[in-house]
Amino acid sequence: MQRYNITPVPKPRMTQSDRWKKRPVVLRYWEFKNQVQELGIKLATSGDTITFGVPMPKSWSKKKKRQMNDLPHQQTPDLDNFLKALYDACFEDDRTIWSVSAKKVWSVEGFISVANTPLCEVCGLERWFFTSEHFPGLRVCENCETGRTPQKPDSESVHYQSFLEAIQDGNGTLTERLEALLYSEYHYEVMEVLQ
Repeated sequence: MQRYNITPVPKPRMTQSDRWKKRPVVLRYWEFKNQVQELGIKLATSGDTITFGVPMPKSWSKKKKRQMNDLPHQQTPDLDNFLKALYDACFEDDRTIWSVSAKKVWSVEGFISVANTPLCEVCGLERWFFTSEHFPGLRVCENCETGRTPQKPDSESVHYQSFLEAIQDGNGTLTERLEALLYSEYHYEVMEVLQ
């Protein structure tokens, strides 16, 4: 898990006049984007767990700050606006993000922590547990490895695409072609042959 000492800033609702007007909320947002890039915060397109530490107001007493530290932040700004600002700073095109877990909590000082939990490289759904025997070199979940549930593979996966090409072209080794079949609707039959 990476923890960055930066105060999270929500993405503001912007208008065309923000090109020449210098609203403080927009200036804070642009400064936040620059700080994120300077810190080198890297996010994955899936599996990230992001925690936003929102600083407590200075007017709160020390007692209240101790009580509220790490408790859920349940008021504005909204969590989705924090995520939008962070994704805008980290990605040119954030359409590729398809899975994230996020929360916002009270903290003494602002921070953003990022933990990445890899997903199964076959189905892209479950958390992976071990390196596969049936899918050499891939990290897979227990369901895909044991063949208990048919999983639809992530069609964008590089591994899936290379296996698909091997089976469609008739090229590649027998092992590659059998692995390609594992992604198909004949998942269970191929698993039985391999065992």
